[in-house]
Amino acid sequence: MNRTVQRWWDWPASLLLLIAFWIASLRLDITDWTDGLSRVITITLIGVLFGFLLGQCRFSGRFVFIYSLILSIILIPWQLGLTLNDKIPWLERLSSLGGRLWITLDQFTHGVPVEDSVLFLTAMLFVFWLASLTASYHLVRNGRPWFGLALIGISVLIIEFYDPPRAVHGLYSSLFAILVVLLVSRLYFLNLRRRWESSGIPMDAETSFDWMRAALISGVILVFLAWNIPSWIRALSPNTPERREFVQSWLVVREKLSNVVAPLSGTAPTEGEYYQNDLIMGTTFTPSDEVVFTVTSSEPRPAGSRYYWRARAYDRYQNGEWFSTYSDREEVTPVDEVLPIPDWKERFDSTFAITLQTPIIRNLFTPGLPLSVSRPAQALGNLIAPTFLDTSTLLAVPPLRAGEIYRVKSSISLPIKNDIETSQGDYPEAIQRVYLQLPSNFPEDIRNLAEEITAGLDTPFDKTEAITNYLRQNITYKPAIQAAPYYLDPIEFMLFTTKEGFCFYYASAEILMLRSIGIPARLAVGFAEGEMNDRRNSFTVRRKDAHAWPEVYFNDFGWVEFEPTVIQSALVRRELSTGPNASGGVNSGPLQSIDEGKERSSTGITPEDFLQDQASPQTNLPANRSIIIWLALLLLLFPIGLGLLLWLRLRSGKPTIPPLAVVVEANLIRYGFSAPGWIHERARLAHLTPLEQAFNAVPKALRLLGKPANPSLTPAEQVSRLVETLPKGQIPALTLLEELHRGMYSPLPANMELAQKSSRQIMRLARRTWLQKIIRLEKFRGHPSGF
Repeated sequence: MNRTVQRWWDWPASLLLLIAFWIASLRLDITDWTDGLSRVITITLIGVLFGFLLGQCRFSGRFVFIYSLILSIILIPWQLGLTLNDKIPWLERLSSLGGRLWITLDQFTHGVPVEDSVLFLTAMLFVFWLASLTASYHLVRNGRPWFGLALIGISVLIIEFYDPPRAVHGLYSSLFAILVVLLVSRLYFLNLRRRWESSGIPMDAETSFDWMRAALISGVILVFLAWNIPSWIRALSPNTPERREFVQSWLVVREKLSNVVAPLSGTAPTEGEYYQNDLIMGTTFTPSDEVVFTVTSSEPRPAGSRYYWRARAYDRYQNGEWFSTYSDREEVTPVDEVLPIPDWKERFDSTFAITLQTPIIRNLFTPGLPLSVSRPAQALGNLIAPTFLDTSTLLAVPPLRAGEIYRVKSSISLPIKNDIETSQGDYPEAIQRVYLQLPSNFPEDIRNLAEEITAGLDTPFDKTEAITNYLRQNITYKPAIQAAPYYLDPIEFMLFTTKEGFCFYYASAEILMLRSIGIPARLAVGFAEGEMNDRRNSFTVRRKDAHAWPEVYFNDFGWVEFEPTVIQSALVRRELSTGPNASGGVNSGPLQSIDEGKERSSTGITPEDFLQDQASPQTNLPANRSIIIWLALLLLLFPIGLGLLLWLRLRSGKPTIPPLAVVVEANLIRYGFSAPGWIHERARLAHLTPLEQAFNAVPKALRLLGKPANPSLTPAEQVSRLVETLPKGQIPALTLLEELHRGMYSPLPANMELAQKSSRQIMRLARRTWLQKIIRLEKFRGHPSGF
């Protein structure tokens, strides 16, 4: 039997569909609602072209569905990923997009305005991809692109409703409507022509041209009326009940959609920094359980260490306000180091993956000194040396949104107390110039108190520890405090009058006292460590963890954190054993816990070592990055390879790929093996014509019902047996037999759609009867007596 499958390929119709979808995607792009809308144009054109290809091939509908699903899983994330900076690793782009989508979906399902346009962009990519792919596929397969056309038409109407009416924008929608009218008219004409040809009715060669010309004129008139009738109705019938009812119904729908388009209409949070250039300490601190971000480190936190997630450092103090006066800037790319740090002692490196849970921010939270970051950023700081930027903060370019993930590699201080106690106070001039600043009206009482606390102590570390302990023992923590009189410095008022404060006051008091006795210090703000899980490498940071702490500079060690705020646990430094049995070990958390026994040199990290360590841009990926990369490549190459194979077979005149069962059976026979029965049966069915495959439902149903038919029986005898066994299947069985006879023994073609429908009805009835039989059998077994 001839197995050729007829297609509805028509160049004018295909071109009309392609242009119509292109115009619709352009209509969305010119709204400028959000960045990345041009990606919708790309994915629409790809969808139309793939739909034409899949429609023209002879693959089954099930195969096309699976293939299209794989394409969707790859192409939509690919287009979304292209909206992010091209220097961000692809794995991080995908994970960030997934996090953003998860948060926006949660906001949408809870009925709150969405704060990120990624949900809208994803929805548009999916809608236009689905509409273009299905419309072009069904146009070629059966001349029925109605689902895709309807979906894209509704989208254009919604866009027209939300986008402010402008003449140029309206032209796009008008042109789309005219193209749709032409396409529908063309398809109707093709359907009529097929009927005329099958009935032997001759057709004039000019008929097609006349038909399209009439459709064009009609389309222009209809579009003109459609675009102007609403304004006429509003002008002639204001405040009619029908109009008010329609408007009220639409407002309900619009309110539902407004949550999704909130970031497009200006209601979303604006870009900003978590901490600005100036910081007023204020008189209240309001805690909250809202999660700001979560952190996963590449290895467990070393014993004796603590993480502080710094957002910004401040260097200048004046009358209860801190200022960040860092003027040096450096552009940071994801594959380069932020800057090499000096050869400071007793530090360790670790990589952190930080997932944001808060709206748009610019500050990148980093522990210690950042070495590399996976996002384009701008480093602000003080250029201490030609190769060392003393970083105050990292600002993401562009800002990050809730759900995004970035990775940062940092060098974190973990000094041994015995060593840092030997550090002396001969500080570099650049450090003294910036970090010993005091206001011109600095209260001498604060300097006197600092000298009193540190009397008899020789080293900067001992003096810093003494001031830290004094604040922890003598200042009471309160989240709301009394404001200082206008003539008193707030720190002076806290130290000598109220003796109450929260973290900003504790840290500021320590910094001012240290500076007054010649020890460089600066204010760091961000978040405390947060809630740590049992594995010591994952943390949840909430708004209540917002914190300020002093960072003190030590020669040979760099910046070291201290904790004067009493509600935070005290920092306990590691010490070397000094007793008679000491062997030089660390008695409060060995460095071996950093990386399973691999101890770092106490001389620190040289800039050369750091640059070598950063030579590969993949250092920020997880340990199993090679597996992930290979899986991603396979997922990307599979549909491309399949599409190439399809194209090659189409060119060679073999538009089908042999079924798997046929390939397996052929290879087994080639190598001298016998194919199992079930593989042979699958291969036999694959060689049948579509009509014979539909009729195969009859013997299959008989086997299911326990009445298998002998292969020697004719189709009519098999149908007769099925009707005896399954009386309800008489009509579809006889219909299927009639179509089989028509297709095999008459010049008329069989109605494949009717045959397949009858085949499905037979199998549905057979399964239902088989299930009822099983249920009755179980009931009988449960009641042997019959009752």
